[in-house]
Amino acid sequence: MEVSKDAPDSKTPKIDELAHKKLLTLYEVGNIVNSVLELKTLLNIIMAMAIKVMQANRGFLLLKEKTGEMKPVATHALTPTEASAPYSQTIVDTVLKERVPVLVLDAVHDVRFSNRDSLKALPLSSVICVPIWERENIVGVIYVDKAEGTNTFNEEDMYFLSAFANQAAVAITNAKLFDDVRREERLRTSLQRYLSPNIVDEMVANNSSSFSLGGQKKKVTILFCDIRGFTTLTEKEPVETIVGLLNEYFSAMSDVIFANNGTLDKFIGDAIMAIYGAPLELKDNAYKCVKTAVEMRQKLTLLNEKWKQEKKPQIQVGYGINTGEAIVGNIGSERRMEYTAIGDMVNVAARIEGETEGSQIFITEETFQELGSRVTVKKLSPVSLKGKSSKVQIYEVTGLNSAS
Repeated sequence: MEVSKDAPDSKTPKIDELAHKKLLTLYEVGNIVNSVLELKTLLNIIMAMAIKVMQANRGFLLLKEKTGEMKPVATHALTPTEASAPYSQTIVDTVLKERVPVLVLDAVHDVRFSNRDSLKALPLSSVICVPIWERENIVGVIYVDKAEGTNTFNEEDMYFLSAFANQAAVAITNAKLFDDVRREERLRTSLQRYLSPNIVDEMVANNSSSFSLGGQKKKVTILFCDIRGFTTLTEKEPVETIVGLLNEYFSAMSDVIFANNGTLDKFIGDAIMAIYGAPLELKDNAYKCVKTAVEMRQKLTLLNEKWKQEKKPQIQVGYGINTGEAIVGNIGSERRMEYTAIGDMVNVAARIEGETEGSQIFITEETFQELGSRVTVKKLSPVSLKGKSSKVQIYEVTGLNSAS
């Protein structure tokens, strides 16, 4: 092919600086998708980038809450006056209703919005509001405007901001997922201190917000168990022996509590307190609590045999159980809170345990009425308890019926 020497020199066309900046911004948003996972930081970055490339005076990034209401989560304004002026809720509602971007070329005289106070509060030349999509749903909007006396937005700006919002949507979705994972990890770590693994899994899978951890009245069954003669034991044995024995004992008993879907409330010195029926409702919480005590006693027998072979001291534990209404929830101070149960029925369970000798399991009349024929018991004489004006009827559990 011959090329004429007279042909003009070819020149690379000059790329418009603003168009280049817009393309670069889309590229940068794509990079943010894979680099910024902290949601609040990401939202502020997205808003700052939108303001810069659109050369806007103000910007609002709104996300939809669980209630369906749009809430500003990132804002930008050049002056305090601009920051205090509201955005147009009518424009946002139009985007949500018609599911399309909205471009207002003349914010003051546009017949669709000219009578809106929000547009009169701050002299504006133009507004763009575009949806943020998550599959088929609009989960938020990006809203930018320009002050009167500046260049107005055009359709190309609207299309660009829509593309920008699509890129941002991916980043926001990823950050939300990461935020959910971190929240789940924090919740799981907190719950695993006092709940059985299967209950933790259920609470996390069903979203913890559906389970109230605040103070509330609930019918529960409380178990107290305490080592008999522990003070005397500490006087005779080395500290290392006592600590090792307690750690092994607490670990074994915690496993039994969790296996029966109980909530480990706390260790009180050498005592254990457990709750059945909170924070999750349990069927037969009284029976599961009594079953726990029986299995704890069996487990302790095995531990004592092991300790005997190791030439360590053996222990005996008493068990007290009561059923009734208590206040359960996160209780404490601003510095330290714990999930627990309080109330008269809790005190009764503790004092019933104090009446035991050896490895006895005592239950109250209220617990006995919940058990039916599933447990073998021996009716004992009523006892006087501190703080109670009348005697309390108690029963000693001798075993579980095989049919239960």
